[in-house]
Amino acid sequence: RIARRVGAAFVLDARDMWPDILQSELHGIKKILAYPLILTMRRQLKYASKAADACLGITEFFVDFLIAHADRRRGALDKSFALGFKDQREEFDEELALNYWHKKGVNLDSDTKFIYFAGRLNKTVFNAIDPVIGAAKELQNKKRNVKFVFCGSGQYADAVKNKCISLANMVFVGEIPPENLQILRQNSVAAIQPIENRKDYLNSLSNKFFESISAGLPVLTSLSGLTRDVVNENQCGLIYDSDNELYTAVSRLCQDDVLRLNLATNARSLFLSKFESSLIYGSYAEHLELILETSMIRDHGLD
Repeated sequence: RIARRVGAAFVLDARDMWPDILQSELHGIKKILAYPLILTMRRQLKYASKAADACLGITEFFVDFLIAHADRRRGALDKSFALGFKDQREEFDEELALNYWHKKGVNLDSDTKFIYFAGRLNKTVFNAIDPVIGAAKELQNKKRNVKFVFCGSGQYADAVKNKCISLANMVFVGEIPPENLQILRQNSVAAIQPIENRKDYLNSLSNKFFESISAGLPVLTSLSGLTRDVVNENQCGLIYDSDNELYTAVSRLCQDDVLRLNLATNARSLFLSKFESSLIYGSYAEHLELILETSMIRDHGLD
């Protein structure tokens, strides 16, 4: 309504499935209690989708998600733009960063092989952590010099940590400043992406994925759908569907430097060619200008 009043173009850009995902994830009494709210949100989304000059999304799936709520055919202005990620390699004091990690019990200048994770320790991670625990147990039992370092906090942080309490090779360090994350990435052999196979995650690429490939880290993931397709097509990581498969993948990366270097090179090349933010958001800005021009011609006959 405001857009129409001030003569602005109105664009919807989807990166999640709210409120639909709530209905599929809630169960029992929670689902019953939330139903009036979900119904209201769905009506609001339908109203907004119908009113939008264009529906955009982070993947084709999310564009189609909005188009379905708009109850119309897809038009020329409806388009997907991947999430862009800024190349975050910056100068930092290496000695200070190493000392910081020493205090955390993570000796980056040792011969330990590190597996990197940074993100929210939420329900989606909790539901996907068991294969990681199983692989870590096997690595610990066989005295492999590998350590999983989990950076971040979240609602399920304590629950995840409690599951891993007997494992010395799974370390939880809380929130970490960006410059200290950078040196951890540089000293890791891979980044792990333990996320449950939920419909919205199957049809998108997460921030964790972009952060990993921007650092040239091979991606270890159990996700199916789009993430698995991208990893396989670009040979920028390894897939696991069980703790045994993850154990094998980690062992291969730690023992085969050629494999790890090839995957790392492919990951960095994929990032620079398709997901670096300046590439995506330059095109995004041009498309928004096209939407504005089209809406002005439609509403006012202006060119």
